[in-house]
Amino acid sequence: MTKKTKTPAPLNPEQTVSEAFEAILRHNFNYLLAWEQSARSWDDIEGVHQTRVSFRRMRSAMSAFRTAIPRKVSKYWSSELRSLASQLGMWAWPAIWMYS
Repeated sequence: MTKKTKTPAPLNPEQTVSEAFEAILRHNFNYLLAWEQSARSWDDIEGVHQTRVSFRRMRSAMSAFRTAIPRKVSKYWSSELRSLASQLGMWAWPAIWMYS
């Protein structure tokens, strides 16, 4: 079973803005992958929740780096991530009610 973590992305002062942004996205994408099996199996609703958390953190990174990312790119990916998280949310709420 995967464990929740609030470990931040590995950043250091020598990184460029692009490197820092990549490190944050990669960190959260890897977190998403760690919870993928749990989210797919529905053995534990926490997998769906943590997958949604990953999407939200990646969208937050896009917002934080908005001056460094072309608007056309960030708008598209932010919308895609929001849509994926929303789709998972539609499945999460009934399961939360059922297991509460």
